[in-house]
Amino acid sequence: MRDIPASIQVIPKELIQDRQVVRLNELADNLSGVRPQETYGRLASKGYFIRGFATGFKTLRDGVKDTGFLSHRDVANIERVEFLKGPISVLYGSFTSPSGIVNTITKKPIQYPFYQLNGTIRNNDFYRTSVDLYGLFLENRAALYRVNAAYESAKSFHDFVENESTFIAPMITVKVG
Repeated sequence: MRDIPASIQVIPKELIQDRQVVRLNELADNLSGVRPQETYGRLASKGYFIRGFATGFKTLRDGVKDTGFLSHRDVANIERVEFLKGPISVLYGSFTSPSGIVNTITKKPIQYPFYQLNGTIRNNDFYRTSVDLYGLFLENRAALYRVNAAYESAKSFHDFVENESTFIAPMITVKVG
């Protein structure tokens, strides 16, 4: 990254795990010139203010334009988050917001079996459980799998406001040849 003449800041998976991040906009605290963009009712979003300008909800996922709904993206299958600031964002399709663009990189299957279960409890009856499973699908290492899943249940300080979400992201990688 030091040989690239651009302002790029990367949030690695270790920092995401250490901070126990459950919303992508919580990562803005770790970056200079970046703050989260809030939506209706101060709900979490995937938009940011980078260098004072709103990025809107135009983000990248694995380098491809993310056209998902305006709700939050779950962090259960995110490997790292890249913040491309300034003119370099125009190279990646951000013509309307020259301030920057955000690219989330998803987790890929790995050859070595690994199983992880995480749990988070916070105030307002917030409960979150996530699972990360990966390994060999076939013994000859020609096919690998990875399954990320999360369940979240939370109440709010507002009366009669509850949130419940389920996230599942299976992935299979096949090595041809």
